[in-house]
Amino acid sequence: MFVLVFSGLAFLVTSLLYSRFPDRFDYLESALFVQKFEHVYDAEDYQTIFVGSSLTYRQIDPILFDSLVGDVASPSFNLGEAGMFPTRSLKVAERLILNPPHPLKYLFLELNRLDYVQDNFSSPEIMFALDHADFYFCFLTILESGLRIDKKLYYSAQYARAYLYKYLGFGYYDLLTRKPSKARLKKSDDFWGHQPSGFLSKDVQLSLGLGAKSMTEDRARFLADTAVVGKNLKMIQKKYRNPTGAYSLTYLNKLKTIISEAESKGIEVILVLPPRGSAVTYDMCLPIFQHLPYSHRIDLADPVAFPRLYTYEYSFDKIHLNSSGAKAYTEYLSLRFNSITSKASSQACIHTSLVTARQGIK
Repeated sequence: MFVLVFSGLAFLVTSLLYSRFPDRFDYLESALFVQKFEHVYDAEDYQTIFVGSSLTYRQIDPILFDSLVGDVASPSFNLGEAGMFPTRSLKVAERLILNPPHPLKYLFLELNRLDYVQDNFSSPEIMFALDHADFYFCFLTILESGLRIDKKLYYSAQYARAYLYKYLGFGYYDLLTRKPSKARLKKSDDFWGHQPSGFLSKDVQLSLGLGAKSMTEDRARFLADTAVVGKNLKMIQKKYRNPTGAYSLTYLNKLKTIISEAESKGIEVILVLPPRGSAVTYDMCLPIFQHLPYSHRIDLADPVAFPRLYTYEYSFDKIHLNSSGAKAYTEYLSLRFNSITSKASSQACIHTSLVTARQGIK
């Protein structure tokens, strides 16, 4: 009984403290990401911004994109960040839409599964993002998805652990003692100098001597078992042949709300489904993707349409493309984007012609 009462009081007290906690975004995201985020506002130059995890950060080259799409959407900037999955990525998108950096017109948002939070459940980034509404959103998204029941139970338990860790007060000290981004800069200073467009592939980073130990280990594991690419390809082919029918209406409505709010600010949001993800990614996201409006979605995961993205030659590790793969990925993205904008332009011309014709008849 005492434990329950104590836990209840801790929950109420920390909820009150968090409600009064300042918006310390510049403290709680990584030092590199905060630099990039502030840069898009200081530059006042980017018509297009890309937001997502390392599948965005490591694989979309803004300079190449600009050369392929022309003035309609350039210049662009890669605001991707390693490990930035929903809901963190959704919160970044909402922040950009609430206060758009001039002259933003297009926001590419990576469509991905929720953060697993099994390893980073107590990180300041997760503690900052996971409020009551966020936990409710994650819980419903998992519950409504087409995941197997064991997966639903597992991911629900992971989010419950993170939620309780925060609201029983264990995460509050880390938030209070977190240093601002400028005080946490290490190799980020040199790192930023090598990625003025926000993009840096993993193989290039290693060649510059800036690779983390985990990156070297991932590369070594991949080279020891390159057959993993083929196994992943077969899994994704199966997901496309037999997609799960169930999907999270909560997640879909969240994305539609982001699209709608962006449109009210003159910004087009385009959801991008990346290749080489996990089974959970496609069980959760492929059905949602198919319910998004055509003009707001780009599928780059389809192994039939993009077989080159699943080859050994374009691989850095199991999940990530190397610089050659990033080049192909960016080219595919540009082609699909040009297709969307050309159709939109044609429809606008037809509408204008119809209006003119009706006015002429009158």
